[in-house]
Amino acid sequence: MQIAADKAYSVHEHPPFVQMPRVLSTSFTGRYGRLNHIKAQLIISLHEFAYSAALVLIIGIGAFYYSANNLEPSPTLIVVVILLFLAVSIPNMIYQIRASVLRLHDLNKPGVWFLLFFIPGVNMILAIYLFAAPGTMGLNDFGPPSFPSSKTYLIIYIVLCILGFLLFAAAMLFAGL
Repeated sequence: MQIAADKAYSVHEHPPFVQMPRVLSTSFTGRYGRLNHIKAQLIISLHEFAYSAALVLIIGIGAFYYSANNLEPSPTLIVVVILLFLAVSIPNMIYQIRASVLRLHDLNKPGVWFLLFFIPGVNMILAIYLFAAPGTMGLNDFGPPSFPSSKTYLIIYIVLCILGFLLFAAAMLFAGL
């Protein structure tokens, strides 16, 4: 991405916005503002959820078939299921890392800061920082800002987080934990 960095912008003047980088991409260039970061997290989470739900359904049907016919699942089948799970989990992990790196770019921080997610306690602080801190206004070391996404994604994300928490709590109550 070529940037005209020679033009100085005043506090009240903004550089041109660029289109939000695609969510399901492997390019680590660009920036995600807060709303674009939430949109990316939502899309990646829904992608993972849909694939995991389909895989659980397939496993459930297979388990029912094997138990109804008093059969033992073959080790090959178990390996295939694990490989299917990894086939989507690894790309989704890359997309999650990418979304965090692009959000860090919006804060004018280097992408290697995402490694802080591997430190217990610090990861929660970093997550809150990524969701709450305003990005750099105008150009920064990583380019111009992208057009902000609709606040609808924020509302959907909050509702889905609440529903997920309620489902988790209901499952724990049902399990007697």
